[in-house]
Amino acid sequence: MNDTAKFEDAFLELVERDTDQALQLITGMFVGLTIEYARRRGQDASVELLIKGCGNRDITIHAVSPNGEVR
Repeated sequence: MNDTAKFEDAFLELVERDTDQALQLITGMFVGLTIEYARRRGQDASVELLIKGCGNRDITIHAVSPNGEVR
């Protein structure tokens, strides 16, 4: 079994055991990867990022609030 398959199996097990934690994990990974992708393309990752859904839902990653407030 390769590393990708091992990761997928472990994640699916987490989904079964604790869906909230699995959602937090995958969301954090998605946001982190998106920010890194923007940085590597020379974009300002400190501003609001919009991922167009191309006929599906759009996703917005809000910029960090100046005083750390949660929106």
